[in-house]
Amino acid sequence: MVETGEDTAVVIVGAGVAGLTLGNFLLRNGIGCVVLEKHSREYVERRQRAGTIDSCGVRMFREWGLDEVLEGDPISQAEGGFWIDGEELPIEFEENDDNASLFCPQQVLVRNLTDVFRRDGGDLRFEAADVRLEDVGGERPLVRYRDAAGSTKVVSCDFVAGCDGDRGVSRAAIPAGALTRHSHEYGYAWLSVLAEVPAHPHIWNYQAFATWITETMHNAGDASYEGEFRKQIARAELERQFTSPSANRLFGELAAGEN
Repeated sequence: MVETGEDTAVVIVGAGVAGLTLGNFLLRNGIGCVVLEKHSREYVERRQRAGTIDSCGVRMFREWGLDEVLEGDPISQAEGGFWIDGEELPIEFEENDDNASLFCPQQVLVRNLTDVFRRDGGDLRFEAADVRLEDVGGERPLVRYRDAAGSTKVVSCDFVAGCDGDRGVSRAAIPAGALTRHSHEYGYAWLSVLAEVPAHPHIWNYQAFATWITETMHNAGDASYEGEFRKQIARAELERQFTSPSANRLFGELAAGEN
């Protein structure tokens, strides 16, 4: 089988939000890069992921001149709130557009990042199979893969950016002695809410908030609480979150992605 050799500054493995964002940043700074994605473009742009971009992410894209990737497919009805016995509890947010988070389905963000990257001359290769990283600790790492036509490609580079997730080939290629891994267990796998609401709802999932609300509503701060007393403690804790000025302010900052 014939191998075709190439050379670039950075090879990015993975065309999700992280890989495409990095690719756009490098491209706008005149740094050559190749982005490899094992799936097809159609698959990547349709897979469902989170639906919000926090305020830090919004500011980052705007500061780098990538406002356009935040546009498209707006959610027409984006409302939310908390109620106890039919009474809505107040949530105070800072009225500052620069700090506003956005409802933006991840597949829309990926599609927009892809369009901008390719429009500006970026090298994005879908259906790159059997990606292998070689000599990642050397001066010129090599990345081998098989393209959609079955040909083997070899790209030498200065750096490899592994943006293919915790179970991707990039992490596996790092020697155990050189790998430092940071992790945090939130104590839950998924938070599901079943609600009787009008059509077109958008359920906001935010890890830090989900941890807090799960702890409050299910454990009431103490797993030893049981029965009606447990429910009363949970209700009191939830009410305090909205009636205490300081707690309400902190909650608003958390919801806006500011703390």
